[in-house]
Amino acid sequence: MSETKIGNVRARHRRDTQLAPRRAQLVRDILRLASQQNWQRGYHVTEHELVAQFGVSRSPVRAALKVLEERGILRHGATRVIC
Repeated sequence: MSETKIGNVRARHRRDTQLAPRRAQLVRDILRLASQQNWQRGYHVTEHELVAQFGVSRSPVRAALKVLEERGILRHGATRVIC
């Protein structure tokens, strides 16, 4: 692997490591919101609602929703749907 590619991998790893705590916090915040508002199976929530609720851009919301989707907590459709 060339020095440039190694440098790019290291930079990406540092960036991912820095983002992980923020993404993890947003995942916890979304789960807390779902619990507080008693979201039931089939409840629809959009990225825009969560962006407004947490005051963040869509990218971190998408990343957090992807984590929740991977855990089987919600599924993706035209909007995000809580399972």
